[in-house]
Amino acid sequence: MIRRPPRSTLSSSSAASDVYKRQRIYNPKIKEECGVFGISNTKDASTLTALGLHALQHRGQEGCGIVSFDGMKYHSEKRFGLVGDNFNNEEVLSKLPGNYAIGHNRYSTTGGTTLRNVQPFYADTNAGGIAVSHNGNLTNAITLRNKMVENGSIFYTTSDTETIVKLIAKSKRATTIDKIIDTLFQIQGGYALVMIAQNTLIGVRDPHGIRPLVIGKLKNSYVFTSETCALDIIGAKFIREVENGEVVYIEDDELKNLKREVAKLKLEANLRKSLADQLAAQKKIADDAKAEAEAKSKEVEAISNKLAKYLSPQIHQQIFSGKQDAEVKSYRKKLTVFFSDIVGFTDISDELESEEMT
Repeated sequence: MIRRPPRSTLSSSSAASDVYKRQRIYNPKIKEECGVFGISNTKDASTLTALGLHALQHRGQEGCGIVSFDGMKYHSEKRFGLVGDNFNNEEVLSKLPGNYAIGHNRYSTTGGTTLRNVQPFYADTNAGGIAVSHNGNLTNAITLRNKMVENGSIFYTTSDTETIVKLIAKSKRATTIDKIIDTLFQIQGGYALVMIAQNTLIGVRDPHGIRPLVIGKLKNSYVFTSETCALDIIGAKFIREVENGEVVYIEDDELKNLKREVAKLKLEANLRKSLADQLAAQKKIADDAKAEAEAKSKEVEAISNKLAKYLSPQIHQQIFSGKQDAEVKSYRKKLTVFFSDIVGFTDISDELESEEMT
C-alpha cells in the first residue's frame, strides 16, 4: 500500500520545485560583455581583427562582424555564431581589404536576434563615412530614439548603437571628431566605442569607466580593444587603459588625446546652458510683472468706465489721473469724498453696491 504524503509536505515540495524552475530561468549575470576591437594602418588589418575577436570570444557568441576601410571604400561582413566558424578562411577575409578595421562580438543587451543588429554599424555623413563598434548600454536611448523618430529619422535596427550613429550623422559640426564629441554630450550610460572614420581610428570610454577599453601598439600601428588578451594574440604591446571620459584617436600613426578638449567643450556647454536658464528666468520675471501691470491697468480702466456716469468729466479725470498701477483702494477713498460733496454718498450707495464698488 502506497501512503500519500501529508498535504503540508506536498505543498512544500511543490514550492521548492517552483523556486528551482525560477532559478533555472533567471540569470543574474548582467549582459554587458560585448567585445570590440580596432586597428590602424597595418597590412592585413581584417585578419588581425579576426584574431583579436577570437581572443574576445568569451565576451559574446551570438554574432560577429568586421568593417574595413581601404582608403576609398568601407567593406562589411557580418555573421551569426563564432568568429572561428565565420572568419577562418581567405575567401571571407579577402572581402575586407584595407589597412584600417574594427570588429565586434555581439552579446545581446538591447535589440532582437537578427543579423541587422550585428555590429559594426556604418553610416555616411557630410564629413565622410564612419563605422562604429559599441560595447555597453545607453540609459536614454529610447528617449533619444523617439525624439529622432518624431523629427523624421528612420531606424533600421532595434539596437541602441544605431542611436549613436544617427546622432553623429545628424550633428551640425564640421568634422567627424567634433560630431562625435557633440554626440557624447547627448548620450548617457556605460559604453566603450571603437570607430573608424576614413584613415582615423577612434576610441571612446564613458565618463564613469563602466566599460573597459585598452590601448596597444603593434610596430607603428595602434589597437583599441576591450581586453589585453586581444593584444596578446596578435603580439601587440599593452600601453595603457583609456581613461574615464577620454576620447583617443590615431591620426598619421600618432596617438592623440581629446580629454581636455572634451572637458573644455563640456564646461562651455554647461555655461551656455546656465546663461540660457538665467535669461529665461529673468524673462519670466519681466513677463509676470508686465502681465500683473496690465491686469491692474485693466481693472482701473473697468472702474473708470463704471463710474463715468456718476462723475463730471473734470472730477473723473482728476480721480483717474496718475499711474495706472496704483492701488484701487486709494481711488475708492477719493471717490467717497467726491460723492459726498457732489451728489451725497447716501444717494448713490446702493448704486455703488450694484457696481461692486463698496
